[in-house]
Amino acid sequence: KRVKCDKYNRVAINGDGKEVNIEGACRQIMINGDNNIVKATAVTEVVVNGYQNKVEFYKYANGKHPVIADSGGSTTVVKSPAPAAGTKSAK
Repeated sequence: KRVKCDKYNRVAINGDGKEVNIEGACRQIMINGDNNIVKATAVTEVVVNGYQNKVEFYKYANGKHPVIADSGGSTTVVKSPAPAAGTKSAK
C-alpha cells in the first residue's frame, strides 16, 4: 500500500502483516499490530504498539533521528539508503 505524507501528517497503520510505503515527511507513524514492514521517506516520531515490526526511513526529518516509542520492544527502526529511481518498494 502507498501513502502520501504531503502536509507533515500523522499516519496510522492498523493490522498485521502489512507492507506500507510512505512518500514524504511525516510527523508521526503509529503502528498498531504485528509483523508490519513500513518504508518512509522521513519521519519525526515512530510509535509502535505491537511486535516484530520493521520501519525503514531514508532521510532525517528536521535533521534528527526519529523519536521511537516501542511498547513491544521488538521493532527495528533503521535509516537505509533511498531506493534507486525506478525500483519498486513495498506495495
